[in-house]
Order: sequence, then C-alpha cells, then structure tokens
Amino acid sequence: MPERKQRAERASLSGGGRGIGPDLDALARAEEERDFLLRSIEDLDREHAAGDVDDVDYAELRDGYVVRAADAIRSVEAGESKLAAQRDARPPRRGRALVWAGVVVVFTVVAGVLLAGALGSRTSDETVTGAGAMPDSDSTRCRSLSLSKPEEGIACYDDLLAETPDDVDALTYQGWAKVRSGDVAGGSAAFDRVVEIDPTFPDVHVFRASVAKNAGDFAAAQHELDTLYSLNPSPVVLSTLTQMGLDREVALGLLPADVSECWKVEEPALNATIEALGDGSDIDREAAVAGMADVATAMGCLDRVVTERPADADALTLRSVGAGVIGFLEPKSVERAEADAAAALAARPDDPTALALRAVWLNALGRFDEALSMVDALGERRISPLVATYLDTSNLRAGITAQQREAQASATSTTAP
Repeated sequence: MPERKQRAERASLSGGGRGIGPDLDALARAEEERDFLLRSIEDLDREHAAGDVDDVDYAELRDGYVVRAADAIRSVEAGESKLAAQRDARPPRRGRALVWAGVVVVFTVVAGVLLAGALGSRTSDETVTGAGAMPDSDSTRCRSLSLSKPEEGIACYDDLLAETPDDVDALTYQGWAKVRSGDVAGGSAAFDRVVEIDPTFPDVHVFRASVAKNAGDFAAAQHELDTLYSLNPSPVVLSTLTQMGLDREVALGLLPADVSECWKVEEPALNATIEALGDGSDIDREAAVAGMADVATAMGCLDRVVTERPADADALTLRSVGAGVIGFLEPKSVERAEADAAAALAARPDDPTALALRAVWLNALGRFDEALSMVDALGERRISPLVATYLDTSNLRAGITAQQREAQASATSTTAP
C-alpha cells in the first residue's frame, strides 16, 4: 500500500499534464503522464480485485487518478490542436485520445462524465461550459472534490453558485455530487434547473439518463439519451457512453422480460461464435459449430416468444442477428435472417436496427438495390447498442456498393465471348 500511495503522490505532483504548451516536449510529457495514470488505474483495479487495496483507499485513489487522467487527456488534445494550427497542418489528431478516454471509463462511470470535456462541437481547448476556465480554476477544484468527496464538492459548488447561480456546469456537477451522496431528489432538482436554463447543455442529459435508469424508468432514460444524441455530442462522449454501458443498460431494460432472458443466452453464444470465425481466413470450425449450437438454443427461446407474440419486433430483430451469424456456415440461414428483419420492420416500421440488418442480409443474398434502399431509409440514425456490437453501419453503403460492382464485373467477365 505505501508503494501505491507513493505512486499517487507522484501523479499528483506531476499536475496531470496541466498547462501544456504547443511545443513537442510538453506534449510528450503530457502523453507520458496520461499513459502512466491510465496504467495506474488498471493496476489499482487489479490490486483491489485481489484484495490488496481496501475499499476506502481504492475509492479515493481511483477518483484521483481519473480526475488527473481526464486533465492529461484534455491537455494532450489541446497540445495536438495547437501544434496542428501552428504548422498549418490537417485538423488535430483525436483518435488516440479517444481510445484512451474509453480505457478510463472501463474502470469508473464517473470518468464518463469527466471525459465529456469536449462535448458537442466545442474545440479541444474549450471547457465543458465554454467559459474558458483553466484546469486550476475553482470550477475544476470543485469538480475534483465532488467526485472524490461529494459532500465537500457540494459545499464548494455552493460558493460558486452564490456568485453565478445560473452556471449550468456548476449546477450539473453539484447535482451529480448530490446524487452520489444519496440525495437523488436534490440532484434531480438541480438537473431540472439546468434544463430550464439551457436544455442544450449535453452533460446534464447523461446524468438524467443515469438517474432514470437507476430508478427503473428506462423509457425516460432513453428519452434523455435521444436528446443527448440530438445535440451532436463529440466522439469522446459517444465513446464514453459506450464504455460506460449506459446506452446498453437502457436498451436491455427496454426489452420485454422474456426477450431479455433469451438474449442472456444468445449474446455470449454470438461472441463465442464470432471469435471462432475470426476474420474468415483461419476458422476454428469446431468452436464455431459449438457456438452456433448455443446460438440455435437462444433462437429456440426466441421462437417461443414469437409464437406467442408474432409482432414482437425485439424478438424478431435479435433472432435475425442469430440466424445471420449461423449463415456464415449455413448460407440458407441468411434467408431466415432477412425474413425476420423484414417481419420486424412490418411490426415496427422504419426501425433503424431492422433496416440495418435487412440491408446486410439482402446484400449477402445479392439483392443489392434492395439493400441500398434499406440504407437510404436508415440514414444517419443510430441502431440498438445491443446489435451495434456486431454491426458497424458507418461504411454500410460503401460495402454494399463495392460488392455490387464486384458482382457486376464477375457477371460481365462470365458472359464475355
């Protein structure tokens, strides 16, 4: 434990990469600090799981690491942005920072909020509020306290709000501190006030969704997430939400109970099957067949749901996923997958997940024009996070178009004299 405390002190003394300038040395130092802090979070989690760190020290150290890691990540982004502008180069590199942001969130839901510092269309050197507060400001001090010691954070924000009572950032994070302290009603009242002042402030919708989800009101939680997505949140936020698992938990909560039970069987079976299939070049056929047998068991569970409720779009959609994966080794199963997706659309017209699935299966069946019409109907809408794990829609059109051209070229070469 003393070694852990020393490591925490080192991280604290380093300042988490604050005040980074546009020079390469400062950027490198911030990157090293970021990497060190993220490794420290991983080590701390392992030590706590092994019983080497007690709960009190674990909570205190973890929150401290997360705060400083978030500062370091933002500093790296700011440094990269300044370097890019200075060199008149392409837009700042954000990919690496986004990956690290996701790693932080694996270990604590709180990080999901801290890493939302670049919400919406704000640039990397702006604060969450857009007010230009620097990392050493009173606002950042209060936020750090609110995450590690919620009661002290609440008092800290009281002082800030006495001067600026409509500061949405302060109201939001004080509200979250209240929720973490057990005062859900007080926190929710603060969130409501933020929405009155500025309904476009993204952070508050993350917290409102979390509170609604914890209360079992998944429809309200989904409404908050839909609102958040409509505000054009940054890739950092979207990645953060995915890593937090909030959108996934809400999606699970919205499933009918019997469909949810079937999904508990299907999901691990899908994961095992896809792992065995790999990239298709070196299939572990025995493991793939075993995984597909488990997928078929889950589909039998969904069959019973559909027999009772033929228009259950959720059951039809998840059964479509299973049938499509089995189609990797049994091509006829793709036809069943397409039929289920079509039936899901008939039950819930214009459903984005069913549209995306049907596009994939129609493409696999060589019905390219129909597949592209599904992509047209899908547009830029998000699909269920349960299915998004297995289906990336970002390049769906390009992939279908490429296969269509390949098929046309093959047909032309076959018929040529």
